[in-house]
Amino acid sequence: MSVCGLAYQILDDLKDQPFDAEKPKLGNLILALKAEMPGDLAEAHAIELARRRLRDASKKAVELPCGTGAPLLTLIERVSSQIDAFES
Repeated sequence: MSVCGLAYQILDDLKDQPFDAEKPKLGNLILALKAEMPGDLAEAHAIELARRRLRDASKKAVELPCGTGAPLLTLIERVSSQIDAFES
């Protein structure tokens, strides 16, 4: 999975926690982490993981020639702002 794709999946798991909790076979990183650590710590850990992946993806997108990484940078900003909303 790409570094940006992993961050997007973490965002999806953050959003889907209530639904996924009812169907544990679907798999959800946040719920798996919550089984190992307190809920707030699990979410914070997942958010930090997603942010690291987005930073990695951003660095790689900037290195692409002729500005071809611009659409990816826009996507990274959008995903990042949605992830930030979970930290409040």
